[in-house]
Amino acid sequence: MTASALESPPASLSTAAAEALALDVYGLAAQARPLVSERDQNFHLRARDGAEYVLKITNAAEDPAVSEMQTLALRHVAAADPGAAVQRVVPTASGALSAVLPGPAGDQIVRLLTFLPGVMLHRAASTPAQRRSLGAAHARLTLALQGFSHPAQDHVLLWDLKQAPSLRRLLPFVGDAGRRALAEAALDRFEARVAPILPGLPAQVVHNDLNPHNVVVDPDDTDRVCGILDFGDMVATPRVCDTAIAASYQLAHGLEALCDYVAAYHAALPLAPAELETLYDLVAMRMATSVLISEWRAGRYPENAEYILRNHPAAVTGLERLAHAGRAAFDAAVRAACATELRR
Repeated sequence: MTASALESPPASLSTAAAEALALDVYGLAAQARPLVSERDQNFHLRARDGAEYVLKITNAAEDPAVSEMQTLALRHVAAADPGAAVQRVVPTASGALSAVLPGPAGDQIVRLLTFLPGVMLHRAASTPAQRRSLGAAHARLTLALQGFSHPAQDHVLLWDLKQAPSLRRLLPFVGDAGRRALAEAALDRFEARVAPILPGLPAQVVHNDLNPHNVVVDPDDTDRVCGILDFGDMVATPRVCDTAIAASYQLAHGLEALCDYVAAYHAALPLAPAELETLYDLVAMRMATSVLISEWRAGRYPENAEYILRNHPAAVTGLERLAHAGRAAFDAAVRAACATELRR
């Protein structure tokens, strides 16, 4: 996804139109309610038998090949690891994996996915056990995605950390001078320290957006991660970029919380020394990316600003905490946590 999908408004189907679409394309009689989304339009569907689904209508600016990649990736994960906590793709009434909905701005891809019940991670209290569960679940998903490939996997995505230098043009959209300086410093370090070695690190197709709004935990045991949602930012990139993205959101709870997640991930899918050496700068770059893109887009779409800025406070807090901790303390804490986790 280039900037075009972030600059193009999502579909605007009514609830009644979504219900008609589900019936026409999937033969599914269901009640719909809107779900908030950054660039697509999503509906929660409840069928007459109580079954629940998510109806997704992509942004007209998104390449259909990218939507296909996301769909086939979910199918790949289900086949590679049937117990993986991801949604399943529901075929249309004719057996296709998706449908095309013509619109005034262009064709939109329609997909139906199973619904994963539970409590969203951002609504649950953070605990060490929960963070370790997240690390293990994330590593399991990444392992299930190994071997998956698609012609669209190298599409240009602004949320892909290897594209970070292209975000420098967004610095003027950050209103606060302090936040802008932190974001600019992260960009400077990325270009100087990370960009030269990133192409040599292990790479594959990854989820690329494991934020607390994309994770479901068990309502009866919120320490247990039971679902990973939203493959919309999927891309082929250095694997440690994906790890850094998930780690960055844990920093809102402190450096120890980040270490809980990284250590559990490392125990299931070991990070090479060169990957660990990039983690400080990649975590900073993810939070800077969140600040830059969210403030830019919130200005363009003020009616959706609350949703666009949902992770903004955590990103700002994380950048500040990371700068205060410093690289040496960060690296020492992460390495110690990883060594301790491997001895459990």
